[in-house]
Amino acid sequence: MDEELNRLKNQNAILEQRVTNLEAYVKQLAHDLKTPLTPLVGASELLASGFNEQPWSDLAQSIKISAENLLRMVDDLLDLELCECGKIRLNLSSFDPVKPVSDEARKIEAGLPAKRVTITLNLPEIPVYVWADETRLRQVISILITSALKVSPVGGRIAVRIARAGSTTVFEIEDDGNGIPESDLLYIFQPYRTPEGQRRRVGNNSLVLAKKLVELQGGSIGAKDIRNQGNTFWFDLPAGKSTVVTEVV
Repeated sequence: MDEELNRLKNQNAILEQRVTNLEAYVKQLAHDLKTPLTPLVGASELLASGFNEQPWSDLAQSIKISAENLLRMVDDLLDLELCECGKIRLNLSSFDPVKPVSDEARKIEAGLPAKRVTITLNLPEIPVYVWADETRLRQVISILITSALKVSPVGGRIAVRIARAGSTTVFEIEDDGNGIPESDLLYIFQPYRTPEGQRRRVGNNSLVLAKKLVELQGGSIGAKDIRNQGNTFWFDLPAGKSTVVTEVV
């Protein structure tokens, strides 16, 4: 019995060391990839701004978008590692999410070729507030819009909505791309799984990261198929309170 227990302990120690080595390797790999990617993104932006005629302008824009997406994937990998290690930093506060969400949507749309996809914003008439980390909220919105963009047809539409629902603020990103099979919806945010719907969207790490960031801020996330006519990705976060101080006379 003691011999078998020692054998299992030794095997467990070996596995733990392999996991530690793999985590260190992934972290170093991400840093090594980011080093040449950063100047590549800068060069692609300069290239894209220098062409006004077709087909060179679209080609330069495609290079720019691909370089930015690759850099974003590397950054997501690093952030995912921080989440796994419990070292991610959150700066929670109460704020109106309309501006950060609008900024991210317009920034993504501005980087697309003309008439590629239209991003519409359905914003609440009455201000809503959210208790969250603004930087991480922007990151989640960017991941989900980029995910929708990847499956949207030319001339397609992506709708971004914000609404208050009880004690939470809900965000929805709806696309009209290929629907995710119902069997894949349970696994779309899980690591180490590559369902069909996930292969057509952003890298696995990005969707996993979005889930972890939302849950670390006290929210939940999910996806649903719209009768095979597109998909809606949604997440909610705790509602915040107005930071405006009203003077009582």
